[in-house]
Amino acid sequence: MKINFYHVGVATCLLEIDGKIKIATDPALSPKGTILKFKSFETERLQDPKYDNDIFQNVDLWLITHLHEDHLDLLGKDVIADSALVLTNSDALSFLEGKNVVPLKWTEEYVTKFENYTIKITTIPAYHGNNFITRKIVGKVNGYILEIFDGNDKTTIYLTSDTVYHKDVINSISKELDIIIANLGEVSADKFGGPLTMSIEMLNQFVKELKPTKVIPVHIDDFSHYMTTEDNVLKAGFSILEKGKWIEISDN
Repeated sequence: MKINFYHVGVATCLLEIDGKIKIATDPALSPKGTILKFKSFETERLQDPKYDNDIFQNVDLWLITHLHEDHLDLLGKDVIADSALVLTNSDALSFLEGKNVVPLKWTEEYVTKFENYTIKITTIPAYHGNNFITRKIVGKVNGYILEIFDGNDKTTIYLTSDTVYHKDVINSISKELDIIIANLGEVSADKFGGPLTMSIEMLNQFVKELKPTKVIPVHIDDFSHYMTTEDNVLKAGFSILEKGKWIEISDN
């Protein structure tokens, strides 16, 4: 199974399976200089998203993790075709009105078929904050595990979404992982309930316990409230995939 990966920016990514299926995540397409206002702070987009105009054509499946503007904005909504299958949580239902949406709660499974492929999606808890109060304010977030089957061939991919390290998250994952796509940033590490997203130290814990074959860090330096830098990631021994181009990440 040949899988190509395309990073647009932030957590906006595409997976192409054998040139036949496209799966995409969290379309946040605001340009450089955009100011987003959250409940307790403002942030600025520091880099333009990198994509060709046709990159989002023929996307079969969208995985939306949560309704924050650095993950789903109006420009992103516009590139989601009405016919595409969209999996998300209930918080995003009203924003995505008119789309082909299936809401999923934590631990729920959804199975779909595209051509001769079967894709099983399991919703994984994502803890967007380091205590209950913060997570309640921030809102519910979905992580996802994709199991992509082509006959006896299978690839398993874990999209962490915006989460910190937590045993509940680790314990919800019982599958061997080929690939982790990990949202970093260490957002608001110096504030109550922070950090709101994964630090490099937390990523090391995830990798130690889950033992994936490949790790793809994203959600690093696109907005001013992301504290993790590409240099931090490289110094920690992880690789960063270039944005704006297709890169082969698996060829079983």
